[in-house]
Amino acid sequence: MQNSNLNLARKWRSKNFDQIIGQDLVVRILKNSLYLNQFFPVYLFSGQRGCGKTSTARIFATALNCEKLAEFQKNPKTEFPCFQCASCIAMQNSKHPDFIEMDAASHTGVDNVRNIIEFSTLMPVLGKKKIYLIDEAHMLSKAAFNAFLKILEEPPISVIFILATTDVEKIIDTVRSRCFQLIFSALPNDSLVDHLSKICEKENIEFERDGLELIVNESEGSARDAINLMEQVRFSAEKITKSNVQKNLGHPDDEKILMLFAKLSQKVEISNLLGYLSEISFYELSATFIWGQILKLSRVAIYLKYGVIFRTNFDLEKISEIIKIVNVKHLINVMEIFCNYEQVFAKTSNKNILLETLFFKILDHSNKIEVKTSSLIKEPEKKSSETVPWATFLQKVEALNDPLVFSVFKRAKFINAESDKVIISFFKNYEFLLSILNDTRTVWSLILEEIFKTKNLETQIVEKEKVIEQPKADIEVEIHKAEPVLEPLKKNFKSFQNSKVDVSDKDKWKLANYLLESFPGDLIEVKE
Repeated sequence: MQNSNLNLARKWRSKNFDQIIGQDLVVRILKNSLYLNQFFPVYLFSGQRGCGKTSTARIFATALNCEKLAEFQKNPKTEFPCFQCASCIAMQNSKHPDFIEMDAASHTGVDNVRNIIEFSTLMPVLGKKKIYLIDEAHMLSKAAFNAFLKILEEPPISVIFILATTDVEKIIDTVRSRCFQLIFSALPNDSLVDHLSKICEKENIEFERDGLELIVNESEGSARDAINLMEQVRFSAEKITKSNVQKNLGHPDDEKILMLFAKLSQKVEISNLLGYLSEISFYELSATFIWGQILKLSRVAIYLKYGVIFRTNFDLEKISEIIKIVNVKHLINVMEIFCNYEQVFAKTSNKNILLETLFFKILDHSNKIEVKTSSLIKEPEKKSSETVPWATFLQKVEALNDPLVFSVFKRAKFINAESDKVIISFFKNYEFLLSILNDTRTVWSLILEEIFKTKNLETQIVEKEKVIEQPKADIEVEIHKAEPVLEPLKKNFKSFQNSKVDVSDKDKWKLANYLLESFPGDLIEVKE
């Protein structure tokens, strides 16, 4: 098949080491291996789709059997592989008898592996090495992997295995430990854009760089995906522009996304948002794409708020204009809402409805980040500015070393402090304490005047608080039934000697005498 009839991804597949983009370390390792004439029996190429694993494996296989290998080892600057010898020509035509490529996705069984083991014992026909390339190796069954173990550990000297995979974690450990692993990274955006520009120039395709940049962003570091998308746009439009790429992807243009972000960040009325969603035919758009763009814009906006330039395809000046009146906390709130619902969004079948609901949540002006607490746990009371002087008053009363006065004020509840009086309250069952306050006024009145600038203290009597029980349905209590544990009763007999206390000295026993006035009886001292 002539190159002119191939699609661009196949036509522009790398043919030598110099054409491999974005994998400098891997290329250096393989070329040094060829230069030193030292090879591993099993190689494991791992990396994401479209990053050059299979192409690199074919180039390496071509170089291994190239007749100019000896010349390359003497002078590494020579062009290599040569593509002129019989072995190189056979590789170019995909007819090399010593290069066997197998797709593990369709050859997963033990029988396929046994065939490889059987034929690997045969000597090479055209080259020096018989090379097996097993693509998508992680698709092999566990039984197939186990059958592979022995030959991977001690393969014939004339055989080299190359395993390529996009999911290295699925390769069992016993196989991985027998391999020389090379990790292929995602292609850098700049390198991939330059590569696409070169292809467009050679193929006479008109393009704009921002269109190629959007293609590269969509491909996520995959050269094959980027070239295929570029060819798709090429067939649908005369020129590869950003708007033409967006049309092919079915994505709204930047202006629509920026307008949606502006409405969310500036918290417009929900009716305003609904009108705009209807205008852009929201339910016909990709919810996943919009989700990612709003999240990305929120992140860019936060960076800009702190004066950090963030590289993006969006117009930074327009984003800066949108967020002039936007609080950073709101932008963080937007990101938190999206991140909190990420798993739900991934699983739901109605992504557009969920996304619309999240928009409403963002625009809810009463929306705050709520922290759920148990209904059984009371929130601590917030101290107002008026309660601070009362706390100071209590501290000074305590410093008087008069436990009776301090005990009375501790049972009082501070109401407020007006210009000419301080108001406190007692529960009805503490009404008897009012007489103590009157009798000890000379003790605490000076402190009251110092703190509140008045000696006038007004007391109120209120009914005792009622405990309000919550409905049982509102309180969920999980009861764990435990098996009863029987323990022997510990005997602990104690004898006590009781004696009556003489409290006739009222100056020494102030508190005791006040108690006896309200609760007639005798005081007994209990001795152990």
